[in-house]
Amino acid sequence: MTVGSVPRAGLVRRVRVALTPREWARVGGLAAAILALHVIGWGTLLFVVPHHFGLGSQGAFGVGLGVTAYILGMRHAFDADHIAAIDNTTRKLISDGGRPLSVG
Repeated sequence: MTVGSVPRAGLVRRVRVALTPREWARVGGLAAAILALHVIGWGTLLFVVPHHFGLGSQGAFGVGLGVTAYILGMRHAFDADHIAAIDNTTRKLISDGGRPLSVG
């Protein structure tokens, strides 16, 4: 199987050797932090908010509002100005000889 013009095994090998073990640890730490924040946020939303927070007799603050806020936040994260800032920072770090592992 190929991806583009690179065989799949060759692509996996190139990705694996592209980073040093210390950089892989850094990437793993970033992924773990992002996962932990999502678990904490969704856990709070699903298990705490419905039982302890309510506005008015209808309980206006609930899971639906939390999901809406999450979706709008994700949409905001991919706005053009954010993507441009990440791209500019990445290009600057590469031109200075840096490795932009945690940009964005």
